[in-house]
Amino acid sequence: WDIVHSIVLNEEEDTLCIADREGSKVECLGAGLKSPKFLGKSLNIISNLGRVYAIAGRGETLIAVNGRGFLKNAQGATIDIENNNQIIDTWGDSLANPHDVAVDRVGDAVYVVEIGPKQNQEV
Repeated sequence: WDIVHSIVLNEEEDTLCIADREGSKVECLGAGLKSPKFLGKSLNIISNLGRVYAIAGRGETLIAVNGRGFLKNAQGATIDIENNNQIIDTWGDSLANPHDVAVDRVGDAVYVVEIGPKQNQEV
């Protein structure tokens, strides 16, 4: 990894996903909670997301927000990690500088915090 900028532990799926901001990817590893033999084993890599600033997850879904980069605007993405890392949706056209993301317990709402301008939004 180049610069780890966010991590999310999914106890249900026994995975730990790591957002590598400068590597423009998210890598999910075995967390080893239920199956110690998979601890640290790379399970999948999600590339070409741009500079990933933050990730959050619920079940088989991963939420990622990226910052502006060369030919890429800031946006959010919803990714199905059990279906070949398919991007289900992109959202957040109004995002300027997203820096963190959270999902509510039910998975019905996504919250993004931005810097410059400092603001919170539900998307």
